[in-house]
Amino acid sequence: MANQIHFKDTGTPKSWAKESQNGAGKILSAPGAGKSAVICDIMASAATTISTATSGGGTIIMYCPAGHSNFRAPIDCGENTAVWSSDGNVTITYYIKDNNRGL
Repeated sequence: MANQIHFKDTGTPKSWAKESQNGAGKILSAPGAGKSAVICDIMASAATTISTATSGGGTIIMYCPAGHSNFRAPIDCGENTAVWSSDGNVTITYYIKDNNRGL
């Protein structure tokens, strides 16, 4: 059975996953056309920039301090976009949103 999270507004279960990266590098590959990764929380061993390209390049999605950040409003990373970390060991919890089907 897949891991699931429930959203308080819709009550709809969504399958979620986690990915990790040791040091700077790609955390998550682009999910494909018409889809986007939505980050629910992040853990980082050092302050890091989460972006769409290596070394904090491309579009900056967020800046994260060291520690654990749980988002009240999950962050949509943009359609068919890879997720990169600029520093530290990083783990994200996320789900893939099909932009053609809504939430």
